[in-house]
Amino acid sequence: TKTHSVELLDNEPGMVYGDKVTLRQLFRIFLENSIKYTPAGGHITASCRKLNGDILELTFADDGIGIAKEDQQKIFERFYRVDTSRTKGTGAGGTGLGLSIARWIAEQHGIDICMESSLGKGTKFILKVPLAGKNEAAREATGATGA
Repeated sequence: TKTHSVELLDNEPGMVYGDKVTLRQLFRIFLENSIKYTPAGGHITASCRKLNGDILELTFADDGIGIAKEDQQKIFERFYRVDTSRTKGTGAGGTGLGLSIARWIAEQHGIDICMESSLGKGTKFILKVPLAGKNEAAREATGATGA
């Protein structure tokens, strides 16, 4: 973006079995939220690395406004919006659906979502994505379908 520093730290490859349209939407939700809730001049990072050979860990982090402890369990609920006095001046608006959609997409793909956040310091979302097994990857490469 023109107003933020966005950096890709790690980009390890991995084969994931899932719907690429909804997975792309999942990743976009986290990046757009980082941009939305990070003031101009802030920093956003993304990282993708393999863990134990069977998990791809994607991390989206920012040094934005952060999320209060009391809101952290609620942000994935449909239509939930953090107190607007905390987001004043960020230009952040919306319906409160983005993270609930992200959670639904993650559940459909067996993806675990963890979050670390502190008010005034930023937020980090960590997605643990299961890698495709050897049989799934071979089917995908050959265009065969599973039974």
